Amino acid sequence: MKEKEDFLQSKIEKEARRLGNIVKTLRSPCGCPWDRKLKIEDCAEYILEETYEAIEALDKNDSEGLLEELGDILSQVFMISQIASEQNLFNIADVFNNICQKLIFRHPHVFNDEKADTPDEVLKIWNRQKLIEKSERKNAIEGIPQNLPSIYILIKLFRKIKQHPTIYQKIKDSIYSSFENVISQSNEFFQNIEKSLNKNIEQDDIDKYKEDNSKIISDLLYILIFISFLYEIDPEKLLRKKIENIYKIFEDNEKKTDK
Repeated sequence: MKEKEDFLQSKIEKEARRLGNIVKTLRSPCGCPWDRKLKIEDCAEYILEETYEAIEALDKNDSEGLLEELGDILSQVFMISQIASEQNLFNIADVFNNICQKLIFRHPHVFNDEKADTPDEVLKIWNRQKLIEKSERKNAIEGIPQNLPSIYILIKLFRKIKQHPTIYQKIKDSIYSSFENVISQSNEFFQNIEKSLNKNIEQDDIDKYKEDNSKIISDLLYILIFISFLYEIDPEKLLRKKIENIYKIFEDNEKKTDK
């Protein structure tokens, strides 16, 4: 067993060095003109695209696709680190060291003497350790990336705020207020929906009801995302399934048209 583990460890180290050398060669004067001209900020588009492709592979349970996309993400990590190294910012070894130190520090219940027997206890420790790490932040929600999709920002906010009972109750009160607002206007709103689905909606109706509908839809989205959070449902994944259905309907229609 130990021989197998040692062999795997050796293989990981070998392939990591190989990837690092390949990326370094691509950036060298005798390398690839396209890779040589890359700046760090150029890589944002590519690492985001590769991440979404990995998510798609995860959703489809496509292990071969996931293997490929994780490699693409890793190549972006190495490329960004190589460019940073050329600018004397950091290198790939710093990246490895940083994440190792972070994982050890944020898991004192594993690598130290602290105790945590449930996921909730672990989450409290993680958030506490993160605040110690990021001492310059004013509070636990300041570090949420603002470039995330709005759905994920809301879920992250709910998750973090749940650790603060007084604030969490205020948020629940605001959601209940939104719920009451939706209920009070639901008849007219759902009549408008029925009309929109059964007939071609007129521009006059769009202009007439747009503001009111926007308020109700805003409240509905807020409520539904909170309910998704409560029941540990990923609303983004649900929407992606609906998008897949649209693609399937379109593709089936194209096949019928071609016959």
